[in-house]
Amino acid sequence: MPMLQYTLLNLGGYYLPDKASGIIDSSIHYYKLSLDLAQELGEPRSIISSLIELGFAYFYNTELDKTESYLLQALELTNTISDDMYRKFDKAKALNNLAIVYNQKK
Repeated sequence: MPMLQYTLLNLGGYYLPDKASGIIDSSIHYYKLSLDLAQELGEPRSIISSLIELGFAYFYNTELDKTESYLLQALELTNTISDDMYRKFDKAKALNNLAIVYNQKK
């Protein structure tokens, strides 16, 4: 994972625990930057990480449909990972987070 993309992911996570007005928006902003960079570089694992983190930022913002959409995109992209261990890890992470979203939706 490129250092800049990794830094943007970390910045996004920095804002997540605090749900004060505008803070989650900052998290979403940095996760979107991370996703854009990962897509520009064509790195599937980085794209997946960004999609999962962005989805969960929307979860904290109680936007469950957006959360679900980003997590489903990440799940679909896991099929492009050739390394079996990473594919299974990323798939498990996406599925676990989807289970949390579906639990909230019921």
